[in-house]
Amino acid sequence: MKLRLRQRMTVLTVVPLAWVFVLLLSFAWIEAQSTRAAAQERASAAVVMQSQRVLGAVEAAETGARGYVATGETSLTAPYRNAASSVPALLADLKNSVADEPAQRAALGGIRASALAQLAASGDEIAAMSAGQQWRAAALLAAPASAARLSSLRKAIANFEGREVADNAARSDAAYRMWFRWALLLILGSAVVGAVTVLLNRVFTTGVINRLALLADQIRRVRGGETLVERVGGNDEVTAVENEFVGMTFEFAQRQTALARYRMLSDVTTDLIFFTDRATLRIIEANEAAAQAYGYTREAMRSLIIQDLCAPDSPAMYFTTPPPDNDRAALLFESMHRRSDGTTFPVEVASQSATIDGQHVIISTVRDITERRRTQLELSRLLDEALQASRLKTEFVATMSHEIRTPMNGVAGMIDLLLHTDLTEDQREFATTVKESADSLMVIINDILDFSKLEAGRVDLEAVDFEVAHVIESVVALLNMSAKQKGLAISLKISPRIPARISGDPARLRQILLNLVANAVKFTERGSITIRASVESASDDALVLRFSVADTGLGISEEAQGRLFQPFVQADGSTTRRFGGTGLGLSISRRLVELMGGRISLQSTEGKGSTFTFTARFRNALAGEGIPLAPKQRGRLLIVDDDPEIRDVLQRYASSWGFSVRHVSSAPAALTALIDATGEARPFDIVLIDCVLPRIDGLGLVQMIRDEPRSGEPATIMMTAYDAATRREQASAAGCAAYLVKPIAPSDLHDLISSVMSERRIAALPAGALPPPTPAALPRPSGRARILLAEDTPTNQRVATLQVQRLGYAVDVVNDGSEAVEAVKSNSYDLVLMDCQMPVMDGYTATRRIREHEVETGRHITIVALTANALERDRRACFDAGMDAYLAKPLQSEALKDLLEQWLPHVDPVEATAS
Repeated sequence: MKLRLRQRMTVLTVVPLAWVFVLLLSFAWIEAQSTRAAAQERASAAVVMQSQRVLGAVEAAETGARGYVATGETSLTAPYRNAASSVPALLADLKNSVADEPAQRAALGGIRASALAQLAASGDEIAAMSAGQQWRAAALLAAPASAARLSSLRKAIANFEGREVADNAARSDAAYRMWFRWALLLILGSAVVGAVTVLLNRVFTTGVINRLALLADQIRRVRGGETLVERVGGNDEVTAVENEFVGMTFEFAQRQTALARYRMLSDVTTDLIFFTDRATLRIIEANEAAAQAYGYTREAMRSLIIQDLCAPDSPAMYFTTPPPDNDRAALLFESMHRRSDGTTFPVEVASQSATIDGQHVIISTVRDITERRRTQLELSRLLDEALQASRLKTEFVATMSHEIRTPMNGVAGMIDLLLHTDLTEDQREFATTVKESADSLMVIINDILDFSKLEAGRVDLEAVDFEVAHVIESVVALLNMSAKQKGLAISLKISPRIPARISGDPARLRQILLNLVANAVKFTERGSITIRASVESASDDALVLRFSVADTGLGISEEAQGRLFQPFVQADGSTTRRFGGTGLGLSISRRLVELMGGRISLQSTEGKGSTFTFTARFRNALAGEGIPLAPKQRGRLLIVDDDPEIRDVLQRYASSWGFSVRHVSSAPAALTALIDATGEARPFDIVLIDCVLPRIDGLGLVQMIRDEPRSGEPATIMMTAYDAATRREQASAAGCAAYLVKPIAPSDLHDLISSVMSERRIAALPAGALPPPTPAALPRPSGRARILLAEDTPTNQRVATLQVQRLGYAVDVVNDGSEAVEAVKSNSYDLVLMDCQMPVMDGYTATRRIREHEVETGRHITIVALTANALERDRRACFDAGMDAYLAKPLQSEALKDLLEQWLPHVDPVEATAS
């Protein structure tokens, strides 16, 4: 019986084993088919994901471009740069992925064209904004083609993905039918194997059955919530299964505990948290706060995909472009979400890619930022109000400036005319005092207007070519008289390394230097003032210059230095201060320096003087013109001065002009140098001599040169820091060819040396002792000048009429713009002085009417604006209206004279005729 049973067991064992072999082969084949199907599904999902990445990159570039155009924030162009580099690669990958699908390849061509067109449009918008053409960038954004391109791209990608999903579904359906047939076959085979198994059960021992029954009992206990911790002894297979089961139930219990803790934490937080399947974007789990915020139950949340929570027009970010496959890849962005009732609210989303139990998920933490947005809007509103207030303040200051300048025009003009009449000494003193007071008031008005424009950010720098030396010389010319009245010497030390011409705003540079030098003159009782200019750095055509103004005046305390550059602040703020002023000069200077790309600083010791230093950025106007030729040798020059810095500066000047230069510090050394040069047959042509030298002064050196036959008889030019009649007479009597007063302007020194080298007898500069040379007579112009004045204020009419008549021109007067138009049509005028603000018709309208009339006549008449408005936009408005020139009130006689000579070069003044 046992033998037959063993044989039966053998037979019954072989049959199941054979079937198992068949099953293994079947499973292997099915696994291969499943793997192939899964690969196809992954490839299809990858194609969809790649297309979504293309769309997301293009949309991010377009959104960044819009943000850049709206805010000017250059960091918002980063998505465009990323898209420009990544989209071509993504399109290439897509092309490879659908290489075996002709229909998809054709559809991909449309996607490629739309994506590249949209990127090109975003690039154009960013380029226009970067070039300062914000209007053009806004126009490109608002163009209907902009939305159409993006819509076309979305539609093309949607069709592409739909076709890919359909193809994948077809493949899945075919696989399903195949697997169904195999499943039916395996079921039938399994039924046979089951029958064999029933027979085999009879040979199992009772112990095995009992052990399996015990294992089943343990499973029931686990289902009832009990945790198994006791392991069974033994080393057979059933025991191993029992022990593995016990370990599994223990680990499961620990995970359940951890999950309970997480759920507790997620439910008590106010942040909205949900888990999303990374492949399908379906919500796996959400906390209670999220369910309540969106108006769903937690069960209902699990039936949603993440796009269901996004507002219709809000970009879904990672919802359409999932994060990279690597864990820890995170995104932080803002979006608009919607509740179940359709209402929307702004959110900040932090999403984290992770893998949990082999499942790739996205963990999202969402915060409602409605309050934050409300706060931002309120801050924006307050900023707009502040900007509006600043604009209104600027408008108010400009209006007040106009209203003040109008009567000031009468005051200053009448005083100027009065000073040109016969007055007693007392009357002239009184009139001069009134004029000085009027000039001081105009300085205050101009300072306040400049400060207001700087506060409102309405100061634009010009970019014109000019010479630094001329700007500094003009500043010294304006203030030199005031300095000499106090016995102060002003010296210039301008580095020859500064290019002959630079490009920048000379008017603003002059304004800064005027403020600093005027303060130095005001606060210095004795000693000197030194103005320096040098090159701090230079590269290509960029140039940074350093300027300093040093004085030996009162100095400024450390406590006052900290607040000196604040508006309306002076070092001496007490009511008994000795010096006037608005306290705006240094504040205006600081802001202008910052506009010019530089910084201003102060070094001062109380009682010992101050040094103001500032830098400014310019452009080398000579850059790109090639290396200049070395100057032609013009002669030999000897400089005699005990100040080594002055010797060095003068040597650099003269060397750059083509002179061979040597310098010494005393009279004996100078005489020795002259004798040696004559002995070498290379005598000096000119000797520049400082009046004050150690032991033997400059006049003594001149006498020694005259008495020494071996000196070569050079021409001598005397330099002195203090102008005095006796010194001029002494220099002339000593035989000096010229007399030069410090500070020495490079242009004046050049002209003086050139004249001496031409063997002409040269007089001193404006401050010199000898008479100036007589210029060649200019050819006299022919013709007669006739001027029309359009002005509504009687006082200003009288002032302007007298000023024009005093200059020798005929003038007719009208009261408003309409009368001016009729007068121009009826008479022939050479020039019109046009007030801008008049009743009936203003000056702008009148100018336009005159220009329209000139189209018919073919004759252009010069129109000069007369206005008390002093803002830059007022100047532009004059030119936009067709005016040729601009004069600000109060009208200065010299400015009027220069303008008339400029615009009427070919006509003569005639006898004045009252109108």
